Amino acid sequence: MRNLTMIALVAALFAMAANCKKPLDPSGRQAFIKGETVFILNEGAFQQGNGSVSVYNKTDQEVENKLFQSINGENPGDVVQSMSIIDGQGYIVVNNSQKIEVTGLDSLLRMAQISGFTSPRYILKVGDKKAYVSELFGDSIAIVDLSSHSISGKIGIGGWTEEMMMHNGKVLVGNNSNAFIYVIDPLTDSIVDKIALLNQAKSMAHDSDGDVWVLCSGSFTGDLPHVYELDKNDFSIKKDFPLSGGYAGDLTANAAGDAFYFLNTDVYKFSVNDNQAPANALIPAGSHSWYAIGVDPANDELYLGDAGDFSSNGAVYRFSSSLSPIDTMQVGISPGYFLFY
Repeated sequence: MRNLTMIALVAALFAMAANCKKPLDPSGRQAFIKGETVFILNEGAFQQGNGSVSVYNKTDQEVENKLFQSINGENPGDVVQSMSIIDGQGYIVVNNSQKIEVTGLDSLLRMAQISGFTSPRYILKVGDKKAYVSELFGDSIAIVDLSSHSISGKIGIGGWTEEMMMHNGKVLVGNNSNAFIYVIDPLTDSIVDKIALLNQAKSMAHDSDGDVWVLCSGSFTGDLPHVYELDKNDFSIKKDFPLSGGYAGDLTANAAGDAFYFLNTDVYKFSVNDNQAPANALIPAGSHSWYAIGVDPANDELYLGDAGDFSSNGAVYRFSSSLSPIDTMQVGISPGYFLFY
């Protein structure tokens, strides 16, 4: 009887230990845990098809590189642009491969593939089983049926469309070609308004009061970048910050929505209460090629992607909310996008 009792106890302990482990998904690897995971999208070298996805575990402080490749047996493609989480699945937008990879959120195991794009940039869920995809060369917004994972229609917009956001039931679309923010009604898939700005509208973010902040990137031909605050109700311009020369991007809000970061060679930060652009860089580039900003919504830690020479593996630098350096991780070529899960 004592032996039977001991066997039962050991079996129970093994069962408890098994239940404490991270669950296994269909690929056989341990699943990601929500709140612990950062997806790092590495574009790869243009036309080399060597884009990749790195995954950082915040608890273990470990990074796993080329995860999509190791799970699916092939690279995701050429220029891994961005990623969104929609209805419990990962949507990885692969720009120059003209597709979106739909994956299990836990392992990046391929579940489906959406094709037929010209040059997709970002995907945004806009309704029940419906998403919009912006395009670099498509002169349109693609309408995606999330049930069939297929393109169901297009909304004609001239030029290069960039980041999108939901705002008061409408979809705002940045246009990097003709200096407008387009307003689309997702119920009718029609353009209902457009907001004129000075130059290329690229990045958008909400502040804590619901106003919309827009970064216009400027151009390599002399147009200066600008940051605008747009009124949440009528989109009138409340603030206009001209920036220094060069190309700006990656407008990113902190967790509270009362301050923003952006790139203009160096890293800059400003408060929503400021009345002019920051004069001094927060984190100078120095020998780095800052290429992407991510702010962890859980603790305001700052992630900076360093693309280096854009042809060899890059790095991600992590800073505390007080901007003390924490660590550095080696990732794939041209880390250009962060998604916190």
